[in-house]
Amino acid sequence: MGKKKKQLSRKRLVIIIAATLLAAGLIFSISYFNPFKLDFGNKKSDTGASSANMTKVAANDLDLSETVSDESGTKFAIKYPKSWTLSHEKTAATDEMGASDISVVTSPDKTTSVLLSVMRPAGVQNPCKDAAKEIKVVEKSEIDGVSGLGFIQYNEADSNTYIGAYRLDALKDKKDCSTYGDSRYLLGSGSGQPIVTVQTNAYNDVKSDNYIVAKRIIMSLFKKD
Repeated sequence: MGKKKKQLSRKRLVIIIAATLLAAGLIFSISYFNPFKLDFGNKKSDTGASSANMTKVAANDLDLSETVSDESGTKFAIKYPKSWTLSHEKTAATDEMGASDISVVTSPDKTTSVLLSVMRPAGVQNPCKDAAKEIKVVEKSEIDGVSGLGFIQYNEADSNTYIGAYRLDALKDKKDCSTYGDSRYLLGSGSGQPIVTVQTNAYNDVKSDNYIVAKRIIMSLFKKD
């Protein structure tokens, strides 16, 4: 009798263990393979991060496949992506201003333009509205395509941000707009000399795609053979 009770107890124990393992397996299968399981938090976060990364990579890797150069003989040229549009304007000399040759490449949304401007002025006008306005250089780096020229990003006292190509030898320690205004003339600023500028409009968002592409266009500056 005692033997039978022991055998029954063992059988029940085996059944209980087997049932427990089966239940655990079913729970695991349902939670792991459930096609209706939704995880909004993780999916939303991952999607947002992926989109941001794709946008940034696209701006940095956008092929600068097109080239435009001035037709005045300085041979300065810039490269730009096919998605940006090009316009070109030549003006004849007047009593106040010499002949000009201006190429403008503009972003698809029309909010950002980079200008390659060549002119022969009768006199040089400082581009600053307030020549004494204090500025702060945010970034300065050499442009590989042309000796002595560099990329500059600077902020004015009113927090507008400007970028362009500048003559590095003309950059002085003075923190005023006139110094940087003069240094943006890439071939000097003497009357009758060709004046070359490569610049773009003011920015409020330096992390935008247009800023990244505009900077790359300015950094692509080179002289054709």
